Amino acid sequence: MAQVANIEAVLSHKTIRAPFSGKLGVQRLSMGEFLNRGQEIVSLQAWHPLRIDFDLPQNQLFRVREGMRVMISTDAWPDHVFEGHVTALEPEIRERSRTFAVQATVDNEDGKLKPGMFVRVDLIPDVVRDVVIVPQTAVRFATFGNAVFVVEPSTDHAGLQQARQQLVRLGETRGDFVEITEGLSGTEKVVTSGVFKLRNGSFVRHSEVGVLEPSLEPTPINR
Repeated sequence: MAQVANIEAVLSHKTIRAPFSGKLGVQRLSMGEFLNRGQEIVSLQAWHPLRIDFDLPQNQLFRVREGMRVMISTDAWPDHVFEGHVTALEPEIRERSRTFAVQATVDNEDGKLKPGMFVRVDLIPDVVRDVVIVPQTAVRFATFGNAVFVVEPSTDHAGLQQARQQLVRLGETRGDFVEITEGLSGTEKVVTSGVFKLRNGSFVRHSEVGVLEPSLEPTPINR
């Protein structure tokens, strides 16, 4: 009996058990091959739930908290949006990049998301606020102050419109748009193309020729 117990103990040490349940990948060994210490046998991935790691700049620190909703999208599933929530925040800012790490968790019960996949993460704020946005092409960026050109009826020439330079304060950017925190009320009509050609009082007219439609999620051809 002692010999049987010894053999069973030896055999138990020759059995490899996974530390967690998941999906096995391609086997890295052949039958009968000698296994060295630390040698890779097979890839084991847990898909449900799936953790997503991403970085944010330090100026976004005030926006993020644990439990916050996130929306995940990927080119592999262009018509599907995955929903998850923030589960961890790195407590320190990286000195070189001034960014911090965030971890979100997604259910991924159907296994559509795979480890190592590139995804886009949108943070969903708890409070929705009204903002004034304009295309970034509408802003004349300058060291003395950023400005847009507001289109108004001419006071000297009936039927014509003139551009009036308006200093603005910029906020967050998203896609092709930038937020205006000061300077516009949201009811004005602004010039969105060719602002570098204008000066205060220039006459303007409306035209759609050669104008590209701005987008919150632009997809350039060379991306």
